[in-house]
Amino acid sequence: MRETGRSGASGIATFSAGARGDTRTIRIRATGLEPTGGIVYAGWLIGPSAERLGLATFQVGRDGKLSTQLETSAPNIERVEDGTLDEVLITKGSLDQISQALEKALVPAVAHTYMGVPVMRGPVTGPLTASPTG
Repeated sequence: MRETGRSGASGIATFSAGARGDTRTIRIRATGLEPTGGIVYAGWLIGPSAERLGLATFQVGRDGKLSTQLETSAPNIERVEDGTLDEVLITKGSLDQISQALEKALVPAVAHTYMGVPVMRGPVTGPLTASPTG
């Protein structure tokens, strides 16, 4: 993943088989992030057709590094494996703003344009994706 704007952040997102057969793991590693204080980070899976899926919120320590592993279930697996959701976007914002954006993302009929301030984005890679090497 590469920085958006001048965030100075970079990282990688890898999609692989999960611990159970019906799950997949998304591992996100990043550096150069602003330590969280009054902000939080959010992870999103996004696609070329503006489809998006909120993943989680993250805290970042003073070292500016993020390393997390998230499991996703059957409804989301196919959309990543077929390339419908082919990028990870990391955003930042206040806890209230990001929490509201993630809640709205869970309701397909609700238009949700705010996702936070983009920090970095890039392809989801791994052996189970349409782009195995990014």
